[in-house]
Amino acid sequence: MKPYVHRRLRVFELMAKGKTNDEISQILDISRNKVAQDVHNILAAFSVRKRFRVVEEATSHGFVIFRGSEVEMHMAELERTLSAICPIQKDQQRDHENSAAKSAPKPFTQTILQGGNMPSLLSSREQDVLRWIAEGKTNAEIGSILQISKETVRNHVGHILGKLSTPNRICAVIEAVRRGFLVLDRSKEQHKETVLIAPEPKPGSRPLLILEGITVYDNFEVEIGVTNPRRDVIRTRSYNLLRFLANPVGRLHVRQAILDAVWGPSVFIEERAVDALVTRLRKFLNGCPYAIKTERGIGYSLVHV
Repeated sequence: MKPYVHRRLRVFELMAKGKTNDEISQILDISRNKVAQDVHNILAAFSVRKRFRVVEEATSHGFVIFRGSEVEMHMAELERTLSAICPIQKDQQRDHENSAAKSAPKPFTQTILQGGNMPSLLSSREQDVLRWIAEGKTNAEIGSILQISKETVRNHVGHILGKLSTPNRICAVIEAVRRGFLVLDRSKEQHKETVLIAPEPKPGSRPLLILEGITVYDNFEVEIGVTNPRRDVIRTRSYNLLRFLANPVGRLHVRQAILDAVWGPSVFIEERAVDALVTRLRKFLNGCPYAIKTERGIGYSLVHV
């Protein structure tokens, strides 16, 4: 393994644990600029622009599994992914930083049709803090934006982690996205990403999920079909599986990632439960232009047919 790839793996592991660039620099005893270069390369390898999206992508592919506060990494897959991008030079890093500064996304500009009950779980200030955590801001930067002290931000972060039952900031954002509490504008993902708290829906009137030929409402009524759609009711777990597989359509999701998303990372369920749930959802989706495909015996993907 090349030295720079080994270092990237260590940087990635610390990113997954929610460490900032300064903290990574101190732990690995390398310069902050070198950490920034590695972070840039890791983002490029996963074709994303935010730290939590890297971990979200790696988790959905089964490269990373969270077990409490510990991070289990599938080193071979990560090594192949992180080896794909060669080290960038200082001039390239400067150009990237200048470009990023010009195109830095502003939060709270877009939303997608997903529901959530975050307003009843977190206070208004905690919601603000979580939004800026998702934007990649440090405690000091969040404090400056919200005009509160860094210590107050730290307290809010602690409350957020406790309420979401997550070990660090990165996991908190991923969990909020998984539950539909935070929503992303993915329409221009290669250029920008924005994060919002999903508004609380009015029962029976708001779509939670819209695909071609499938509309799921917040009372879990469903319209299935294109020409003559039928009305049905979807179970909560089946809906959670459908929403996870649809994010995005065509992506392979390994069984462990599905277990964590649908049942929760702290619940012990055998992987065959995923197969049973997939079988039930396949029958439910009969008549719509989507199907669940078995991928190499290790997971599933939602595909357009």
